[in-house]
This record gives sequence, C-alpha cells and structure tokens, in this order.
Amino acid sequence: MSVMIAMRQPHEFAIHIGAGLNNGLTLKEIEEVLIQVLPYVGYPAIATALGAAAEVIKERGLDVDENYAGHRGLFDTDRHPHCRR
Repeated sequence: MSVMIAMRQPHEFAIHIGAGLNNGLTLKEIEEVLIQVLPYVGYPAIATALGAAAEVIKERGLDVDENYAGHRGLFDTDRHPHCRR
C-alpha cells in the first residue's frame, strides 16, 4: 500500500485496501500505514490516499462502524473534508 501512496495511484491504493480488508486488515492498521509513510511521501500524497480510502470505507459500509474514526481519526470525513470525494 505504501508504494501506491508514494506513486500517487489512488485507484490501485483502493484495490489494495479492499484486498487488505478482505484478508483481515483493520482500519487502524490501514491508518497506521498512512501515518508511517507520511514523512517519506508528504501530505499531498497522503491526502490523495485518504480520499481513496474514504471511498472504499464508505462503499463497504464501514463508515457507520463505531471504530470508523480509528485511534487518530484520519478517516473521519467530518473533520477532514478532503477525504470526501
């Protein structure tokens, strides 16, 4: 996933998020990938990835889950309007 973020490939990143969720990855773990890669790729790349992540989360209905905001709230579209598409 971090390579897709660095290459600014939101569609591919979304595919990898879906695959990760299908294989048991949690939203908190996906959020951690975004946090860990931030210093290396910069915020513009992360903002693009957040939009793709928010789309996948919404498509899967995970945005109504009580754990949606994660432990740092990166996926909270109310606080981060750039996550909306």
